[in-house]
Amino acid sequence: MSTNVWPSNREPYHGDLVQGRLGNCFLIASLQALASCQPRLLKSIISLSPLTCSFYRQGERVEIPIVMEPIPEEYPYCRSTVIDVQWPYIIEQAYAKFYGGRFENLNGGNTSEALYDLLGKPVEEFEPNDKEIWQKIEQGLTEKNAIITCGMVVTNGIVPTNITNGLLVNHAYAILATFFHRPTREKYVLIHNPQGTNHLIKENSRVRDVSDYLNNKMYLQFSILFFSRRSLLLSTRVIHCGPIH
Repeated sequence: MSTNVWPSNREPYHGDLVQGRLGNCFLIASLQALASCQPRLLKSIISLSPLTCSFYRQGERVEIPIVMEPIPEEYPYCRSTVIDVQWPYIIEQAYAKFYGGRFENLNGGNTSEALYDLLGKPVEEFEPNDKEIWQKIEQGLTEKNAIITCGMVVTNGIVPTNITNGLLVNHAYAILATFFHRPTREKYVLIHNPQGTNHLIKENSRVRDVSDYLNNKMYLQFSILFFSRRSLLLSTRVIHCGPIH
Protein backbone atom coordinates (compact mmCIF):
# COMPACT_ATOMS: atom_id res chain seq x y z
CA MET A 1 0.00 0.00 0.00
CA SER A 2 1.20 3.48 -0.85
CA THR A 3 2.37 5.70 1.97
CA ASN A 4 1.19 8.87 0.21
CA VAL A 5 -1.25 10.28 2.72
CA TRP A 6 -1.58 13.64 0.97
CA PRO A 7 -1.24 14.74 -2.67
CA SER A 8 2.43 15.32 -3.47
CA ASN A 9 2.02 18.42 -5.66
CA ARG A 10 -0.79 20.38 -4.02
CA GLU A 11 -2.91 20.79 -0.91
CA PRO A 12 -5.85 18.42 -0.37
CA TYR A 13 -9.20 19.69 -1.61
CA HIS A 14 -12.87 18.71 -1.55
CA GLY A 15 -12.66 16.70 -4.76
CA ASP A 16 -10.23 14.20 -3.24
CA LEU A 17 -13.00 12.04 -1.77
CA VAL A 18 -16.51 10.84 -2.47
CA GLN A 19 -19.01 9.12 -0.23
CA GLY A 20 -19.36 5.36 -0.52
CA ARG A 21 -22.38 3.19 0.25
CA LEU A 22 -22.22 4.07 3.95
CA GLY A 23 -24.78 6.65 5.08
CA ASN A 24 -22.17 9.06 6.48
CA CYS A 25 -22.73 12.05 4.22
CA PHE A 26 -22.49 14.21 7.35
CA LEU A 27 -18.83 13.24 7.79
CA ILE A 28 -17.85 13.39 4.12
CA ALA A 29 -19.53 16.79 3.59
CA SER A 30 -17.77 18.13 6.68
CA LEU A 31 -14.40 16.91 5.41
CA GLN A 32 -15.05 18.40 1.97
CA ALA A 33 -16.01 21.76 3.47
CA LEU A 34 -12.88 21.70 5.64
CA ALA A 35 -10.64 20.74 2.71
CA SER A 36 -12.11 23.51 0.58
CA CYS A 37 -11.68 26.25 3.19
CA GLN A 38 -8.65 25.28 5.27
CA PRO A 39 -6.71 22.32 3.85
CA ARG A 40 -3.83 22.85 6.29
CA LEU A 41 -6.24 22.50 9.20
CA LEU A 42 -7.48 19.26 7.65
CA LYS A 43 -3.89 18.01 7.47
CA SER A 44 -3.42 18.69 11.17
CA ILE A 45 -5.93 15.90 11.96
CA ILE A 46 -3.47 13.20 10.82
CA SER A 47 -0.08 12.52 12.43
CA LEU A 48 2.23 10.29 10.43
CA SER A 49 4.63 8.81 12.98
CA PRO A 50 2.93 6.85 14.31
CA LEU A 51 -0.14 7.02 12.09
CA THR A 52 -2.93 8.53 14.19
CA CYS A 53 -5.97 10.77 13.80
CA SER A 54 -7.00 13.37 16.35
CA PHE A 55 -10.66 13.95 17.20
CA TYR A 56 -12.43 15.67 20.08
CA ARG A 57 -14.82 14.28 22.68
CA GLN A 58 -16.28 16.56 25.37
CA GLY A 59 -13.50 19.07 24.89
CA GLU A 60 -10.70 16.53 25.14
CA ARG A 61 -8.45 15.59 22.25
CA VAL A 62 -8.50 11.87 21.48
CA GLU A 63 -5.74 10.16 19.49
CA ILE A 64 -6.89 7.22 17.36
CA PRO A 65 -4.09 4.91 16.14
CA ILE A 66 -4.60 3.49 12.66
CA VAL A 67 -3.10 0.51 10.87
CA MET A 68 -4.08 0.82 7.24
CA GLU A 69 -4.84 -2.33 5.31
CA PRO A 70 -4.80 -2.58 1.51
CA ILE A 71 -8.00 -1.12 0.02
CA PRO A 72 -9.91 -3.84 -1.89
CA GLU A 73 -11.31 -3.16 -5.35
CA GLU A 74 -14.91 -3.37 -4.11
CA TYR A 75 -14.37 -1.15 -1.09
CA PRO A 76 -17.88 -0.14 0.12
CA TYR A 77 -16.93 2.98 2.04
CA CYS A 78 -15.53 6.36 0.95
CA ARG A 79 -13.25 6.49 -2.06
CA SER A 80 -10.20 8.59 -2.80
CA THR A 81 -10.43 10.09 -6.27
CA VAL A 82 -6.63 10.28 -6.50
CA ILE A 83 -4.56 7.14 -6.97
CA ASP A 84 -2.32 6.41 -3.96
CA VAL A 85 -3.68 9.32 -1.88
CA GLN A 86 -4.88 7.80 1.36
CA TRP A 87 -6.17 10.58 3.62
CA PRO A 88 -9.89 9.90 2.97
CA TYR A 89 -9.50 6.24 3.97
CA ILE A 90 -7.41 7.06 7.03
CA ILE A 91 -9.83 9.61 8.47
CA GLU A 92 -12.96 7.56 7.77
CA GLN A 93 -11.47 4.42 9.31
CA ALA A 94 -10.25 6.36 12.33
CA TYR A 95 -13.67 7.98 12.73
CA ALA A 96 -15.33 4.56 12.69
CA LYS A 97 -12.88 3.45 15.38
CA PHE A 98 -13.70 6.63 17.33
CA TYR A 99 -17.33 5.47 17.34
CA GLY A 100 -16.82 1.94 18.55
CA GLY A 101 -14.86 0.37 15.71
CA ARG A 102 -17.82 -0.37 13.44
CA PHE A 103 -18.47 1.44 10.16
CA GLU A 104 -22.17 0.78 10.66
CA ASN A 105 -22.11 3.15 13.63
CA LEU A 106 -21.54 5.99 11.14
CA ASN A 107 -24.87 5.44 9.39
CA GLY A 108 -26.78 8.65 10.06
CA GLY A 109 -25.66 11.77 11.84
CA ASN A 110 -25.37 15.49 11.33
CA THR A 111 -22.56 17.81 10.37
CA SER A 112 -22.72 19.64 13.71
CA GLU A 113 -21.47 16.47 15.39
CA ALA A 114 -18.84 15.76 12.74
CA LEU A 115 -17.46 19.31 12.69
CA TYR A 116 -17.11 19.34 16.47
CA ASP A 117 -15.49 15.89 16.47
CA LEU A 118 -12.99 17.02 13.83
CA LEU A 119 -12.08 20.44 15.23
CA GLY A 120 -13.31 20.62 18.82
CA LYS A 121 -14.88 24.03 18.29
CA PRO A 122 -18.48 25.20 18.84
CA VAL A 123 -20.81 24.84 15.87
CA GLU A 124 -23.50 27.41 15.12
CA GLU A 125 -26.75 26.25 13.53
CA PHE A 126 -28.89 28.60 11.47
CA GLU A 127 -32.35 28.13 10.02
CA PRO A 128 -33.27 29.63 6.62
CA ASN A 129 -35.28 32.49 8.11
CA ASP A 130 -32.20 33.88 9.87
CA LYS A 131 -31.72 37.32 8.31
CA GLU A 132 -27.94 37.28 8.84
CA ILE A 133 -27.15 33.85 7.41
CA TRP A 134 -26.23 35.07 3.90
CA GLN A 135 -23.74 37.58 5.30
CA LYS A 136 -22.22 34.93 7.58
CA ILE A 137 -21.80 32.48 4.71
CA GLU A 138 -20.36 35.06 2.32
CA GLN A 139 -17.97 36.59 4.86
CA GLY A 140 -16.83 33.25 6.30
CA LEU A 141 -16.00 31.78 2.90
CA THR A 142 -14.39 34.96 1.62
CA GLU A 143 -12.14 35.26 4.66
CA LYS A 144 -11.51 31.49 4.80
CA ASN A 145 -12.32 31.34 8.49
CA ALA A 146 -15.56 29.36 8.51
CA ILE A 147 -16.36 25.75 7.59
CA ILE A 148 -19.95 25.67 6.31
CA THR A 149 -22.29 22.78 5.56
CA CYS A 150 -26.00 22.61 4.87
CA GLY A 151 -28.87 20.17 4.52
CA MET A 152 -32.51 20.12 3.52
CA VAL A 153 -35.10 20.62 6.25
CA VAL A 154 -38.87 20.39 6.10
CA THR A 155 -40.63 23.21 7.92
CA ASN A 156 -44.21 22.02 7.46
CA GLY A 157 -43.64 18.45 8.63
CA ILE A 158 -44.41 16.91 5.22
CA VAL A 159 -41.75 15.45 2.95
CA PRO A 160 -42.86 15.88 -0.69
CA THR A 161 -42.28 13.14 -3.23
CA ASN A 162 -40.88 15.60 -5.77
CA ILE A 163 -38.28 18.15 -4.69
CA THR A 164 -38.14 20.79 -7.40
CA ASN A 165 -34.62 21.99 -6.63
CA GLY A 166 -33.25 18.43 -6.68
CA LEU A 167 -31.72 18.42 -3.19
CA LEU A 168 -32.17 15.30 -1.12
CA VAL A 169 -33.87 15.46 2.26
CA ASN A 170 -31.73 14.12 5.11
CA HIS A 171 -28.56 14.56 3.07
CA ALA A 172 -25.65 16.85 3.90
CA TYR A 173 -23.82 19.17 1.50
CA ALA A 174 -20.76 21.40 1.73
CA ILE A 175 -21.11 25.08 0.84
CA LEU A 176 -18.03 26.15 -1.10
CA ALA A 177 -18.75 29.63 -2.41
CA THR A 178 -21.36 32.35 -2.88
CA PHE A 179 -22.46 34.20 -5.98
CA PHE A 180 -24.34 37.48 -6.31
CA HIS A 181 -26.02 38.11 -9.66
CA ARG A 182 -25.93 41.88 -9.93
CA PRO A 183 -28.46 42.35 -12.78
CA THR A 184 -31.22 40.67 -10.75
CA ARG A 185 -29.66 41.15 -7.28
CA GLU A 186 -30.21 37.46 -6.60
CA LYS A 187 -28.01 35.42 -4.30
CA TYR A 188 -26.71 31.90 -4.94
CA VAL A 189 -24.59 29.37 -3.09
CA LEU A 190 -22.26 26.84 -4.69
CA ILE A 191 -22.77 23.49 -2.98
CA HIS A 192 -20.96 20.18 -3.25
CA ASN A 193 -22.61 16.79 -2.98
CA PRO A 194 -20.49 14.30 -1.00
CA GLN A 195 -21.66 11.56 -3.36
CA GLY A 196 -19.85 13.34 -6.17
CA THR A 197 -22.86 13.60 -8.45
CA ASN A 198 -25.21 16.39 -9.38
CA HIS A 199 -28.65 16.03 -7.79
CA LEU A 200 -29.86 19.44 -8.91
CA ILE A 201 -31.72 18.38 -12.04
CA LYS A 202 -34.04 21.36 -12.33
CA GLU A 203 -31.88 24.31 -11.41
CA ASN A 204 -33.27 27.76 -11.87
CA SER A 205 -32.77 28.64 -15.54
CA ARG A 206 -31.26 32.01 -14.63
CA VAL A 207 -28.36 30.20 -12.99
CA ARG A 208 -27.40 28.61 -16.30
CA ASP A 209 -27.33 32.03 -17.88
CA VAL A 210 -24.95 33.56 -15.35
CA SER A 211 -22.58 30.73 -14.54
CA ASP A 212 -20.51 28.20 -16.44
CA TYR A 213 -20.57 25.72 -13.54
CA LEU A 214 -23.68 23.95 -14.77
CA ASN A 215 -22.50 23.80 -18.39
CA ASN A 216 -19.06 22.35 -17.76
CA LYS A 217 -18.72 18.59 -17.31
CA MET A 218 -15.79 18.97 -14.94
CA TYR A 219 -18.21 20.54 -12.43
CA LEU A 220 -20.86 17.80 -12.38
CA GLN A 221 -20.46 17.37 -8.64
CA PHE A 222 -21.34 21.04 -8.11
CA SER A 223 -24.61 22.92 -8.28
CA ILE A 224 -25.58 26.52 -7.77
CA LEU A 225 -28.71 26.85 -5.68
CA PHE A 226 -30.95 29.90 -5.69
CA PHE A 227 -30.83 31.24 -2.14
CA SER A 228 -34.56 31.59 -1.40
CA ARG A 229 -37.08 30.93 1.36
CA ARG A 230 -39.50 28.08 0.62
CA SER A 231 -41.12 25.20 2.50
CA LEU A 232 -38.01 23.11 1.79
CA LEU A 233 -34.92 25.09 2.70
CA LEU A 234 -31.33 24.89 3.76
CA SER A 235 -30.45 24.45 7.42
CA THR A 236 -26.89 25.71 7.76
CA ARG A 237 -24.06 24.77 10.15
CA VAL A 238 -21.08 27.06 10.61
CA ILE A 239 -17.90 26.46 12.60
CA HIS A 240 -15.52 29.40 12.93
CA CYS A 241 -11.78 28.86 13.00
CA GLY A 242 -8.92 31.31 12.74
CA PRO A 243 -6.20 30.99 10.10
CA ILE A 244 -3.71 28.21 10.67
CA HIS A 245 -0.04 29.09 10.26
